[in-house]
Amino acid sequence: MSPSEYEKIVFEIVEGIHEAESKGALRPQYGSRNRVIGLSGYKHQIDVSLTVARSLYLLECKRWSGQVGVAEILVLAGRISDIQAAHPNHIVKGLMVSTTRATRGADQLAKHFNIQIELATSAHEFGIRIGTTVLVGVAERFGIADYCSAEIIKAKRPL
Repeated sequence: MSPSEYEKIVFEIVEGIHEAESKGALRPQYGSRNRVIGLSGYKHQIDVSLTVARSLYLLECKRWSGQVGVAEILVLAGRISDIQAAHPNHIVKGLMVSTTRATRGADQLAKHFNIQIELATSAHEFGIRIGTTVLVGVAERFGIADYCSAEIIKAKRPL
């Protein structure tokens, strides 16, 4: 799975809120053209964003084999700060969505900057909390196999 396919999976997870929530309009967006302008004038590329009423959620998606580190949290914190300054009527929140856990330093900084770190390993195996909504993945299909083994003994005379 490529990083852009991973972003699409996270987007589909977030888009699922649309069906789960009936309050207000939700506007999820994703991809390389998803840009949010900060007070600096810079157009930040955001992997997945979601606007819910007066809240703007910025989701950075990391499909890595290694852990999310300090640098990634600091970059997201900088984006949040710049975008929040440009949108004073919104509450801008950041989420780091990853296939792997973060380092201790990244966890420490995420707590300081109020950035959530969420694991989403696949579209069927995830849990993401956005605001007060918790999304939990459920497999679309599954199979159950049941079997038994038996030994057939052919008796020479009836039992």
